[in-house]
Amino acid sequence: MIGGPVIRQHVVEFISGTGVRTDGVTDATSTSGPWTWVVPNGVVQIEVDGCGAGNGGAGGGVAGGNTSVGGGGGGGSGASVLGAKLKATPGSSLVVTLGAGSAGAAAGSAGNSSAGATTVSGWLPMFDADNAVGTTLNLKGAGNGAGVGASSASAAGGAGGRSGSTSNSVGAAGAAGAGAGGVIDFQVANLLGGFFQAQGGGGGGGGAATGSAAGGNGGSYRNTNVNSGLFTFSSPIGSGSGNTTGALSRGGGGTGGCSAFGGGGFGGAGGAAGTATTAYGAGGGGGGGEAGGGAGGPGFVRFVYWSAD
Repeated sequence: MIGGPVIRQHVVEFISGTGVRTDGVTDATSTSGPWTWVVPNGVVQIEVDGCGAGNGGAGGGVAGGNTSVGGGGGGGSGASVLGAKLKATPGSSLVVTLGAGSAGAAAGSAGNSSAGATTVSGWLPMFDADNAVGTTLNLKGAGNGAGVGASSASAAGGAGGRSGSTSNSVGAAGAAGAGAGGVIDFQVANLLGGFFQAQGGGGGGGGAATGSAAGGNGGSYRNTNVNSGLFTFSSPIGSGSGNTTGALSRGGGGTGGCSAFGGGGFGGAGGAAGTATTAYGAGGGGGGGEAGGGAGGPGFVRFVYWSAD
C-alpha cells in the first residue's frame, strides 16, 4: 500500500571475541557473553541460525623407538541449526550463551572433548529434538574427543571425533585409519518450519609399517527439509599426507568435521601440526605423526527478524 509502513530486515549476530553485531554495527561492551537481548516491540517470530562449539584435533603418535606412527583424528563439530523460526514475546529477554571450542591436543594425546554447548533461553514453549517441551534452544558441542594416532610396528590412525547434537544423540565418529568422517541427519519440523542438523566427525589419520597413509577427510552432513529438499555439505579435501623420515613412517592427520558455517581445520602432514578451523562450530585438524592437533571453532548465534518502521 502506498504510504504504508516499510518492512525492514534486521540481523543480530553474537560473536565470541567480538561482541554483538546489529545490522553491521558492533557493540563490544561484552565480547564473551552471556548476552541478554530484548525482543523488540511487534516482533513475535525470529529466525535463528547457530551452532555449538567444535573439538580440537588429536595429536599424532609419538615414535619412541617404533617404526610407524599414525596421524591423529580430526575433531568433531558442534550441532548446527539453520532457519529455525522460533516464537518469542515482545519485550521479553533472550539470553545467549556461546560454547567455547576446545584446544588441539599435543602429540601423543587424544583430542579434547570439552567443546561447550550454545544455548538461547527465553523462547515461548517449543518441542526440542527429544519431543520435550522447553523454552531453551540447546545446540550441543562436539561429542567425544578424536583418537590419537597409534605408535607401533603397524600403526593405525586415530578415529575422528563425534559431532554434537540438539538431543542426547551424537553423530558417528570418523573411522580409524584413513577413514571418512561420520554422517548424521535428522530434522525437527515442529519448530515452525526450522530444522536441525548434526555434522560428522573428522576422519582418522593413517599409518603403516611399510608406508605412510594420508589422513581421512572430515565428516559431511545432509539434511532433508520440507522446503529445501535434500542437500549435502562436506568439509574441503584437507587431510594431511603421510611421509617418512629415515626409517620412521608417519601418517597424516584427519580433517576436522564441518559445521553449517564452514569446513574443519586441515590435518597435518607427517611431522606437522593440524590447523585450527576458521569456521564457527567446526572441528580442528588432527596432527600428523609426531605433531599436535588444531583447535576447534567456537559457537555462534544469529537472529534475523523483520519490523515495520
